[in-house]
Amino acid sequence: MNLYAKVVIISSTYHLDSVFTYRVPQQLISTVGLGVRVQVPFGPGDGKKEGYVVGTDCEIEPELKKKGVKDIISVLDPQPVFNQKALDLALWLQQRYLCTITQAIQCIIPPGIKQVSFKHRKKVALVNDDMTMEDYREVISPRAKSQLRMVELLLQHGPLERNALLKMARAGDSPLRELISKNIVKIIYLPQERTPDMEILEGDEQVHTLTSDQLEAVDRISQALENRRGRFLIHGVTGSGKTEIYMALIKKAMDMGLQSIVLVPEISLTPQILSRFKARFGSQVAVFHSRLSAGERFDQWHRIARGDVKVVLGPRSAIFSPFKSLGLIIMDEEHETSYKSSDLSPKYHAREVAMMRCHLEGGVLVLGSATPSIETYYHAKRGRYSLISIDKRINNIKMPEVRLVDMREELLQGNRTIFSRLLFHGIKDILNNGEQAMLFLNRRGFSTFVSCRACGFILKCPDCDIALTYHTDGMLKCHYCGFSRPNPKSCPKCSRNYIKYFGIGTQRVEKELKKYFPQCRVLRMDVDTTSAKGSHTRILKAFSQGKADVLIGTQMIAKGLDFPNITLVGVVLADTTLNLPDFRSSEKTFQLITQVAGRAGRGDKAGRVIVQTYQPEHFSLIAAMHHDYNAFYDREILMRKQLNYPPFAEMVRILFTGEDREQVIQAGKDAYKEMQGFGINDRDNTRCLNLAPAPLARIRKRHRWQIIIKTKEFDKLREQIFDIIKQTQKRYQHKGVAISVDRNPTNLL
Repeated sequence: MNLYAKVVIISSTYHLDSVFTYRVPQQLISTVGLGVRVQVPFGPGDGKKEGYVVGTDCEIEPELKKKGVKDIISVLDPQPVFNQKALDLALWLQQRYLCTITQAIQCIIPPGIKQVSFKHRKKVALVNDDMTMEDYREVISPRAKSQLRMVELLLQHGPLERNALLKMARAGDSPLRELISKNIVKIIYLPQERTPDMEILEGDEQVHTLTSDQLEAVDRISQALENRRGRFLIHGVTGSGKTEIYMALIKKAMDMGLQSIVLVPEISLTPQILSRFKARFGSQVAVFHSRLSAGERFDQWHRIARGDVKVVLGPRSAIFSPFKSLGLIIMDEEHETSYKSSDLSPKYHAREVAMMRCHLEGGVLVLGSATPSIETYYHAKRGRYSLISIDKRINNIKMPEVRLVDMREELLQGNRTIFSRLLFHGIKDILNNGEQAMLFLNRRGFSTFVSCRACGFILKCPDCDIALTYHTDGMLKCHYCGFSRPNPKSCPKCSRNYIKYFGIGTQRVEKELKKYFPQCRVLRMDVDTTSAKGSHTRILKAFSQGKADVLIGTQMIAKGLDFPNITLVGVVLADTTLNLPDFRSSEKTFQLITQVAGRAGRGDKAGRVIVQTYQPEHFSLIAAMHHDYNAFYDREILMRKQLNYPPFAEMVRILFTGEDREQVIQAGKDAYKEMQGFGINDRDNTRCLNLAPAPLARIRKRHRWQIIIKTKEFDKLREQIFDIIKQTQKRYQHKGVAISVDRNPTNLL
């Protein structure tokens, strides 16, 4: 009987985006199955390629039989790396996000599968476990005392590492080699797990008594857990105790023999949240994120697949954790844009993947946020999610007072510093009272950009269409590609000495703070200070232990952190996100201000928030000042409906990139022309915008042009659009042009 395998070739190119049929040789029939990685001959020259088996069958199409089918060469992994449910998820990813099947499969397989393998530790062991010391004395000469000592140690302790055995026996290599030659001992290789070296903060083991609001939420969701189906949105104000609800639900799932995935939006949240989960659930928790080494990620993936843990905590990629009995997915701060993949294909949203996993595997999805995304709240109000609202903080702690400061007035009053008088006195107060403060700014570096006041020349990265950022070490840096150069003393264009620094960065805030408050102990938390492994934890631990008075940071400090001694939060410049060329800029501003404000007054002391802005009249800031999500939502959803933005229509961005600008433009023009050819703009519910440069028109030497489609019927257009993209990619791939599709992008830059 013949067995045939359907194989997907590992390739990111569209021209290999298909399933190929191979015959399974008799000697491989017992090892070839779904999810196995194999080596196959491919193409006219039968070059060796790797692929994954996505199905097997005893019969194939008659035309394939007539044509002839090649044999699989070998099996590369003895164990399958995905099952049918995971494959179904990958096929859905391909259809949903218009990527290749290989790109989709990369999401569900062990990370680094081609570069990393299991780590083993070499040990010395006895060949025969049944022999006693008396038995060994009969086969080993009484004069071979070192050999006898080694055997006795191995009988007492089991397998030992070579150096440890030699040290304990006070012997050299010669007796050990003699025992090996006599087949009395042997060298064995035991798997050694690479455990993530994560120093965690002190966690609270105590199971807290839940409030009536929390109990009601747990009861409602627990009923859905028993039925293995349900979607919930917990809309709870900051400090309302959503994490306690999560942990109660996880305990319920564990009691039912089910496993849970907890998604957090930023890696900076992991140390503090991990400490709480570790304290409550111990070794049943695994952490999975991109800052682990390749070997650590590989081992963690296999721990999860074996069922050694019951809870996985991590950012968006943790949604693909290979649990066999998944019953609960929790997505904390569901509004966060970091849940959307924007760099590599497939450009998936973890929320949508979570919904599909729960559908495929019979699980319950719980979304949580004080500031839900407009799309999520819209769908919750229409019944796609069951809405649970919690409008009080734990112990009825008051929401912090929020004050908006008009920086235009500050300037008119002669204050030219980056601190308003109100914020200045607020910092002074917390220092006098032994309290702590957080200063938030969504910029890293010292200044936003550097320009010549004489000729207007702006210093930009030579590889990107981006202004360079000045840092206090005297270097200008590109935050996209890493390019850096010394800051010039004169203008490179006109040679005049009128170089000026514009904007505010975290480094400058730190410098100004130390200038006005020399006694102030300051920590800074941004991408520059957290690049080293474990740096997030060290900074947060130092702050939690009171070793600093003020924590300055970018958006990584804006949510999820819980320090009871913080009584003041200062937003140095709220306008940063407000002025982005993005229809979501108002939403992002409201969310950031509300979330960062929520860090204040979480303990016994009252909190206050000072927001500095040049647009205090903007509706998103006024709504944030009053902690009024519904007022913001009502205004924003009206604008979205009028302009046909999500959730009323979908947006699709087709991005063309390459080093040759003319080829990039031509590829985009060809694709746009073909879309017009099938009448994409003749539909009432669809509008396809012509090819245009992306807002960031060049990054890392690659030019970027885009086509934007707004439509209410994308699923009807998907096949035609996908076919055009595939054909265009095939024509222009050898010219260095890459095409990617982003369905409902959260960032249009």
